Amino acid sequence: MNELKWGDKIQVRDGELWVERVFLHKYEDGSCVSIFSTVKWQKDQWRQIPEKKIIPFDFSDAPLLIGRPVKSMSTNNIYTINTITEDGTIIDRSRHSWDNLLNHFTFLDGSPCGKED
Repeated sequence: MNELKWGDKIQVRDGELWVERVFLHKYEDGSCVSIFSTVKWQKDQWRQIPEKKIIPFDFSDAPLLIGRPVKSMSTNNIYTINTITEDGTIIDRSRHSWDNLLNHFTFLDGSPCGKED
């Protein structure tokens, strides 16, 4: 995990749940405070939000992808995924591996063309 900075998001324990807050300051004893809170969260009552790892799609994701529009990161052109193969997709008559789809395209909302690990 990276070193926390002012404004980073953290999670604090609220009973059995973890609730998202905005980090303000970490003390030497490991406790911290968050913005809009007077509570000093003890070391075992807060945590950094675990980073989400995005991995390439695979053939099993075909039902989620067929017909979805994607945007090229390099040209901003918008294409529709209309063919799925074991190795990737065919977009505008060009083959793209699953890795290539993740690294060079996004969905229209800006989210990556991949899935959480």
